[in-house]
Amino acid sequence: IIWPPNGELVPVTITGRIADAQSGIDPNGSYTVQDEYGRTQPNGPVPPGGTFTVSVTSGTYSFVALVESARKGGDKDGRKYMITVRTTDKAGNLAPNNVATVNIHDQGK
Repeated sequence: IIWPPNGELVPVTITGRIADAQSGIDPNGSYTVQDEYGRTQPNGPVPPGGTFTVSVTSGTYSFVALVESARKGGDKDGRKYMITVRTTDKAGNLAPNNVATVNIHDQGK
């Protein structure tokens, strides 16, 4: 949860695990941040200054995405972000998306 909704960019750390028992994991990935209002926020390669550690069949990632700490005035349940991480295996198959949500709410005020 991000607070206060003051319009500033706030760093959010994204971490996860990936695995592939067949060809192994490609050590490259990408991410996209989209909010519930349909606006695409930051996106790019993983890691943007983070880590993407891969062994033959599994790996972990950790990186920081900046999201705007703001919401529409009438949005009492907050602004939801979908952070999608995409990776492929070494055979070129897209791995399932890993999604996280971040919510900026009104803190009951």
